Parts: sequence; C-alpha cells; structure tokens
Amino acid sequence: MESAKADLGTARLAWIAELIDADSDARYDPLALTRQTVSSREETVRITREQREFGVVSEFDMAQAEALLAAARAELPGYEAQFDAQVFAIATLLNQPASSVQAQMRRGSRQPRSPGSSRAGLPADLLRNRPDLRSAE
Repeated sequence: MESAKADLGTARLAWIAELIDADSDARYDPLALTRQTVSSREETVRITREQREFGVVSEFDMAQAEALLAAARAELPGYEAQFDAQVFAIATLLNQPASSVQAQMRRGSRQPRSPGSSRAGLPADLLRNRPDLRSAE
C-alpha cells in the first residue's frame, strides 16, 4: 500500500514538473521583446527613409534597415506558435479549456524566479523524500 502511495507521489511530481516547465516557458515571453524590436526597427526605417530623401544615407543603408525590420517581423509567428503550444500544454495538464487558460496567460505576469539561496539539506534527506525511491523501498 505504501508503495502504491509513493507511486502516486511520483506521478504527482512528474505532473507538477511538466506544469511548471510549460508555465515557465510560456511566461518567458520573447514575443514581447520581439514586438519591441519590430517597433524600434520601424522607427529606424522611418528615420533612414527621411535621411535617404536628404541624401545622407545610401540605398544600401535603406535596404539594410528594411531587411532588419522584415527579419524581426518574420520571428513573430514562430514565437506566437511557441506560446500557444505551451498554453495548450498547460490547459491539457489542468484539464481546462484552452481559451480560458490562454486569456489568463495573455494577461501576463512576471517570469518566475528562483530564490537567491536555498538550503536543501543533506543529500541523503533529499533522496529519502523522493517518492520513486520510497516506492522502490
């Protein structure tokens, strides 16, 4: 009976690990950073275009600014797909509709941080607390 309880603990631990992993990946939001990059590149293209009209920069500089903007815009769909995949993973793990989880995740929150210092204790104590080892015993 104790072995079955420990196996249940192992399953719970694996579920929590998957949930935390998906949540951390979804909260790490390169999408917001890329959107800021796109905005910055759009401003650069606007300024470069004005400078081109006055003959300050070359056609090459204009093409380079436009290429950097296009490259930044091209990254957006991939990051959106990654975010959606993590949200669907979270919804599956929680057995919730993806739309409600997605609405909550889109509101955003800060990236989780680990505490600065953690005292884990003795390695033997950590091993005794692992449910898979308790099951094996």
